[in-house]
Amino acid sequence: MCRAEKSKGLDVLIDAYLSNPPTNSCLVIVGGGREWKALRKKAPAKILMPGFVNRPQDWFSAFDGYVSAARYEPFGLVFLEAFAAGLPVLSTASEGAQIFQALIGRPLLKCGDRHSMTEGLQQFLSERPAKRTYDLSDFNYENQVNRVEAFYKKQWTRQRSNSLNE
Repeated sequence: MCRAEKSKGLDVLIDAYLSNPPTNSCLVIVGGGREWKALRKKAPAKILMPGFVNRPQDWFSAFDGYVSAARYEPFGLVFLEAFAAGLPVLSTASEGAQIFQALIGRPLLKCGDRHSMTEGLQQFLSERPAKRTYDLSDFNYENQVNRVEAFYKKQWTRQRSNSLNE
């Protein structure tokens, strides 16, 4: 699930997958974007690319794992979607993946590096990690609202204290 942009590293993922095609696996890239046509042209028919979908959660439920090849990903809502579906995750060391490192639970790969991605895919697929339940309570709506509210209260208190001391 992704927006096909250079920052997402899908070209690296395709190259890594094709350089040593894993047995008993299928690469599926779901999404759309500026780079979609170029990626579709690059990828052979055995790489499934259905395009944009309205219900990504249906696709997540059909997958055995999720791979993020992002060169740059500031947060990555898609990680939360993959975790909600119980998917094991393989990812590059983008900023977003670093936020979720503890949940990902495996070393992050070098961004933009085909060799690193190839090795990571091979290991990930040989392990065949099982689906699991992730504790996402830190990311639920109520906890996030409370964090934002606490942040603004702290800022307001600090600003008020500074103005009283002047």
